[in-house]
Amino acid sequence: MKFSYKMILYAILTAWAIAAMMPIYWMVVTAFTPQSLLMEIQLFPKSIVFNNFETLFAKAPIDRWLFNSLLVSALITLGAVVSDSMAGYSYAMIKPKGHMVIFFLVLACLMIPDQIRIVPLFIMIKNLGWYNTYAALIVPFMSSVFGMFLMRQYMSSLPRELMDAARVEGCNEFVFYTRIVVPLCKPVFAVVAIFFFVGTWNSFLYPLILTSSKEMRTLPVGLSTLMENYSLVDYGLMMAGSSISAIPVILFFFMFQKYFTKGVTLGAVKE
Repeated sequence: MKFSYKMILYAILTAWAIAAMMPIYWMVVTAFTPQSLLMEIQLFPKSIVFNNFETLFAKAPIDRWLFNSLLVSALITLGAVVSDSMAGYSYAMIKPKGHMVIFFLVLACLMIPDQIRIVPLFIMIKNLGWYNTYAALIVPFMSSVFGMFLMRQYMSSLPRELMDAARVEGCNEFVFYTRIVVPLCKPVFAVVAIFFFVGTWNSFLYPLILTSSKEMRTLPVGLSTLMENYSLVDYGLMMAGSSISAIPVILFFFMFQKYFTKGVTLGAVKE
């Protein structure tokens, strides 16, 4: 009976996984399908061509958009991991006077929708002279309340005896943070990195508002302009661009997947 239950469960999960992967599969198939056959429903294409990718690179500066997305996503992810981990360390380990009041005020920012910040952020970027620059795409997003909260929850689960022992040995806060806390927090670092990299890579609204030239567009914004250049939507072209856009995210996730589940579960539990 137990064996049958497991078989049924695995069958359900397998079917669910296949259904979840079908949009990705259809995207890739469409990217390699000739334009004349796009309207035909083909689970397995009759022919595979690279015309969509050739047209994509000929019509649009995909290499520049890809570079912009990689640069912006990498720097925001790096900045978020560093700044949020330091803030989380302060709240979890140092605990300055009145830290809980400040912590709850910071958490209250989670209730503010991102759309409310658009106008103030745009005005600030214009006044700083950062409009249509990398600074506008990177600096305002290098930290977040969510990342700080996740770091704080994970670091709170670390034994306090570690800090006491380190202080007895003469370690200051910086040495304790870099040599003890950081190595122990690799799982939550990976979780925050995945969230920020994927979120930044797929971000559309802020890069659209904070840039104006074709050279400063990120890949999602650039791909959206392809629909403006054609009277009819070229689905093969769009799926080719989407396939290229999905590759870095998938690779990044597989690089850190072994830390993902551990980071989420342990970060939420304090022993």
